[in-house]
Amino acid sequence: MDKTEETIDLTRKSRPETQQDPLPLRLLLPSAAARHNQLAGTMVINGYYQAHLYCLAFPYEVPIGWLQRLFRWSGPCWHSLHLVPLDRLTTMKKLARQQVNAGSTLENARRKNYLLDPEEAVVFQDAEELRHSLVRGEQKMYQLSWYVAVQGETEEEVKSSLRDVEAELGSAGIISRRAIWQAPEAWLSVLPLGLDLLQYQHTFTSEALAAINPLHVPVGTGYTGVVLGIEAKTGKLVAIDTFALTNANITIMAMSGAGKTYLTKTLITREHFWYGNDLIVIDPEDEYGTLISELGGELVRLDLQQGAGINPLELWGDSEGNGLAEKIEWLLGLFSLMLGELGPVQRGLLEQALIRAYQARSTMPLNRGAAIGQEEIVIVGKKRRQPLLTDVYQQLAEMEDPEARILCQGLYRWVYGAVNLFNCHTDLNLKNPLVCFVLKGLDQEEVKAVAAYVIAGYCWGKMKRQRDQRKIRLVLDEAHLLLKYRDTASIMARFARQCRKYNAGLLTISQNVDEFLLSEEGRAVALNSAVQILLRQHEAALDQVSQQFCLTDFEREFIQQAGRGEALVRVAMTDGMQKYGINVVASEYEHEIYCSR
Repeated sequence: MDKTEETIDLTRKSRPETQQDPLPLRLLLPSAAARHNQLAGTMVINGYYQAHLYCLAFPYEVPIGWLQRLFRWSGPCWHSLHLVPLDRLTTMKKLARQQVNAGSTLENARRKNYLLDPEEAVVFQDAEELRHSLVRGEQKMYQLSWYVAVQGETEEEVKSSLRDVEAELGSAGIISRRAIWQAPEAWLSVLPLGLDLLQYQHTFTSEALAAINPLHVPVGTGYTGVVLGIEAKTGKLVAIDTFALTNANITIMAMSGAGKTYLTKTLITREHFWYGNDLIVIDPEDEYGTLISELGGELVRLDLQQGAGINPLELWGDSEGNGLAEKIEWLLGLFSLMLGELGPVQRGLLEQALIRAYQARSTMPLNRGAAIGQEEIVIVGKKRRQPLLTDVYQQLAEMEDPEARILCQGLYRWVYGAVNLFNCHTDLNLKNPLVCFVLKGLDQEEVKAVAAYVIAGYCWGKMKRQRDQRKIRLVLDEAHLLLKYRDTASIMARFARQCRKYNAGLLTISQNVDEFLLSEEGRAVALNSAVQILLRQHEAALDQVSQQFCLTDFEREFIQQAGRGEALVRVAMTDGMQKYGINVVASEYEHEIYCSR
């Protein structure tokens, strides 16, 4: 063996005699032998080369999150911080002595008309401020030891990594040295044993220690799930298993032109191929039609010239045996959108008309609480016949109450008038897992809101029928438009809270972030989303977004200056909120499809 190498006996006591080992080291350390090259300062542990650094000096002042870049370094690197709290009274005595020394030096310079040493003046002022903070209990003092271990497969790789880490530490104002002759002690100090054998300690305040804490690091999601993009600093792939989280809801918020549609297309395409889930898209501006068609889905373009292909009165027929009560409550919300705010008398008349309409199609007498399945609907020929809006209109027309005639006048345009697109039987291909409803042909926002409400009801019924069979993703683009109406806002919030019970997830996209977050239902949707994706935000919405999502200064700056396709992703994990920044990337084939409309 070379004279510069020695075999380390890891079971012997390496720390000073005055310190006691909490446990015998042979019970805690790897069984493999470690060789120490004293000239190079490297060790070979379990076949890997390893070298160590210790921090010798720190900058005088540091901002919050000043070590952000260092903690995002992508190489095999471990940081070990040892903290020892200092006694407050002892610290105050030392500060008083330091203040007296600095004060006497300054006073002596004044008497002799010398130039005052600015460094001594700063020491005097800082010592006084720190003493007051300790007295008021605002600060505590600690001894900090900081060690870094770098590992690699070859000695050259370790040396290269050491130079990179030293450069990163130097850019942060930290002076570091290599533990060449004390490599075994440095290694033991890095391991989670509570041993500080090098004792390179520096005094820190609790405020300075808090500034060390990283604000934004890559989340450890691994490579399982849907690949969202590449981590902005490390270049690693970022993947999230959305349906394995507490819920599968996703909220995407960005200003116009930030890349939210591109990100959404990337997400729903990869999610569909990864999970094989059903996908229902409500598309107000015809931005997803080409993608759904390319994936073999069904494209439904709603306009006033043809029916919507969905009967809003069709019973959901779920396996839970729910009766008319839930369906009628949902239909009353639909009529509120069509006719405006309903009074108690009008709601009662509509409920009566609905029950009679279902009775006319049923083979048995019904009441409001009765359970009704699709098999109880009269079969005419081979085609299922369920009530239409026409049936409700006729039931109201047969009533003698004046309020019923007023309701008929309001319903006329939806049954026989220009917007009768929902007075039809359902003729969609229900077996197709991909359906995109394009609302661009509907000019009036009121009609778009009714269409979105009906489609959401269709999706809700599909969720209840397919419970525990297939995952379902409902995508609501321009979601802020649906928050203008109480009933559509209410069904959005209901989806966000309950869809996880039906193995489904809601994805909402909005560019009017301030309008979205001003609504109580909008805030409920955002807070009930396990994945929150923030792209570049408008200056006017920054304060509200920062307050709603409790963003740090670093995160606020990130979404303020983010480029096109850059996003801050927040994932609610079991151990807390994880945050990281990504660049959305796609293959050439994906990019060609996503950019075509």
